[in-house]
Amino acid sequence: MEFVKKRGGKRDCSKNIFSRIFYIFYIFYLIFYHSGKIFLKNLSKLIHSLQICAGTKNKVDKINIKSIEEAKNEKKELTILLHGVGANYFRTMYGTIKWFRKRGIAIVSLGYNSLDSDIESTQKVKLEIEKIMKQANVKKINLIGISLGGNIARLYAEEFGGKKVIDKLITVYTPLKPVKTDTLGYNFFWILGKNPDLTNQFIRKIQNKFSVKNYLAIYGFNDWVIGTHYPVQQKIKQVGILGGHTLISYNKETRAIALHYLKGEKISEARNRVMIN
Repeated sequence: MEFVKKRGGKRDCSKNIFSRIFYIFYIFYLIFYHSGKIFLKNLSKLIHSLQICAGTKNKVDKINIKSIEEAKNEKKELTILLHGVGANYFRTMYGTIKWFRKRGIAIVSLGYNSLDSDIESTQKVKLEIEKIMKQANVKKINLIGISLGGNIARLYAEEFGGKKVIDKLITVYTPLKPVKTDTLGYNFFWILGKNPDLTNQFIRKIQNKFSVKNYLAIYGFNDWVIGTHYPVQQKIKQVGILGGHTLISYNKETRAIALHYLKGEKISEARNRVMIN
């Protein structure tokens, strides 16, 4: 199981050149496109994101094991988190899983190679989920997918039998329709070495399939990475919030909405979000 591989606790911030370029780009984005209150709001989000430097495999593996033990021994609901493209299960997800853990959620961050084909990634995720469920002795899980991780979660649900074991499904800034060729996200896939046309093919295959009854889709009004055309007409819960695609793992609004949904609490309409049922 990937998350229990022991590699020590050394910091790993310099190994992923794409992550470094991404955060440098985002800093310039903040400087040149934001000012005043908006700048400070996004600066706060950036500061939260710096927790990636504290996230190690050793730390996250221990958190994962503890969550599995709580699900088994304390009968807590088990939630599994899937990261997005160019990310990993420990460094980029560290702040997010700590945030959910502090609020009583038994959460496991699950790794996969986001540059593999979506089918290969989903097959691996399916096997890992089965192992985790067996260890935790649970019959159902909650599943959160961020960006590409949401595509993998949906493929797992619709094409790999996941709908039988998923209680609540949450996708965060995940395209429910094929990504347009003129978007940054589409072209970023090519830069990373991943074929976006293949991903679009799989999105198209499940575009009208929503088998998980308890499904919440969170999308951004200002998502300039994959575009803003992702609300759909199907009978699922959708929440649109202000803010773009970058650093969505560290967006407090997104986390709070997901937490309310996991706990079965009502998601209230606020000034900066809209509910579509």
